[in-house]
Amino acid sequence: MTNSDLLYHYFSNTLTPDLEAEFNLRLERDPEFKVQLAYEENLKAAITATHNDTLKAKLNAFEAERMPQKKVLKPLFYGKVAAAILILVSTSWLGYTTFFNTVNYDKLYATHFKIYPNTAYPITRGDSLNTIARRAFLAYESKAYTDALQNLEQLDAAYVNFYKAQTFLGLEQPQKALPLLETECNNNGRYAAQAHWYLALIYLHQKDPITAKRHLKALISKYDYKKDEAQQLLEVL
Repeated sequence: MTNSDLLYHYFSNTLTPDLEAEFNLRLERDPEFKVQLAYEENLKAAITATHNDTLKAKLNAFEAERMPQKKVLKPLFYGKVAAAILILVSTSWLGYTTFFNTVNYDKLYATHFKIYPNTAYPITRGDSLNTIARRAFLAYESKAYTDALQNLEQLDAAYVNFYKAQTFLGLEQPQKALPLLETECNNNGRYAAQAHWYLALIYLHQKDPITAKRHLKALISKYDYKKDEAQQLLEVL
């Protein structure tokens, strides 16, 4: 089945379980398919936008700069400009992002991102134990993420992947956090819900809203963690 055929079933909501599995596989492994999906989704959004009040306001502002203040616009004008915009969108990704896309991914990431707290290994300040786990989470709580990572790498515990991912995020190395969080999700680990949330944020930071939305939808459908916040973020996207 071609990419176009698969996308047709996706947008017409006719994906069978087998086709949905194929769709997800191509989304993960085929960069061209991901680009084509992004293009089609944004084109769809652009066409929808031509019918809402936001577009009309933008068209008014656009025409006000070109015509005398008191001149009455002909109704036909809106149709012509809308048609011209849609032609631009259909032939250029830049046309869409320039005119329609107002999502600030960096701002969304900064607003919602916060390192996950230590809930795996409670630290008692008066405790004199000097275990690897205690050293790891003392460093983690002190934001000494390099030291925390070095100690976490010596541990064999269910929480290790998730907290190693958090240390990479603290070190501003999100690309290294991705496979650790994906593993936590795939294994349905203790922190799977949280992993979906942080994966969504990482993909937002990388300006990949399609994959970010996939993780937000998984979080909303399966878990209660940050469900309302995830829903609000999804609506923005």
